[in-house]
Amino acid sequence: MTIHATKPLGIEFAATWGTTKQYPTEAPCDNQEEPTMKKWLLGAVFLLLIAFVMIQFIPVDRTNPPVLSDIPTEPEVKAVLQALCYDCHSHETVWPWYSRIAPVSWRVAKDVHKGREELNFSMWDQYTTQEQVKKMRESLKEVAAGEMPPWFYTPTHRGLHLSAEDRMMLRTWADGPL
Repeated sequence: MTIHATKPLGIEFAATWGTTKQYPTEAPCDNQEEPTMKKWLLGAVFLLLIAFVMIQFIPVDRTNPPVLSDIPTEPEVKAVLQALCYDCHSHETVWPWYSRIAPVSWRVAKDVHKGREELNFSMWDQYTTQEQVKKMRESLKEVAAGEMPPWFYTPTHRGLHLSAEDRMMLRTWADGPL
């Protein structure tokens, strides 16, 4: 009769009629891919980390040029525009902390520069009257369609959303005389 018991030290003892024999409990590793796979994954993570650090050194233009003019409007309308529009559509951008971390910084800078090209409240007087009217109407259509502010803007700017009252105020303002 043989009795087998595993000891905490990892050695198996067999007791046969009062004799004790030692047997190794670890079998040879049949799967040699596991250490190779771990090394490969660690290497990949290390390379990704190095790449992430390196891309932080790619410069991104986060400048705010001087304000040449501002859109003339009532304080209530100005407050809504400043809260929800000026970060992308003026030279008064408040650059959030994540705009300094690549690759997100690339997207934020691209969106701001594109927004300034489309409509820039800091250069309002540079537009002709016809351009001002056109830009106000286009902006109102985008707000009414829910395209502005973009869906990804409001979650990162907590508490800022365009209420029905704000939309009505902007509609009244855009329909009014310049």
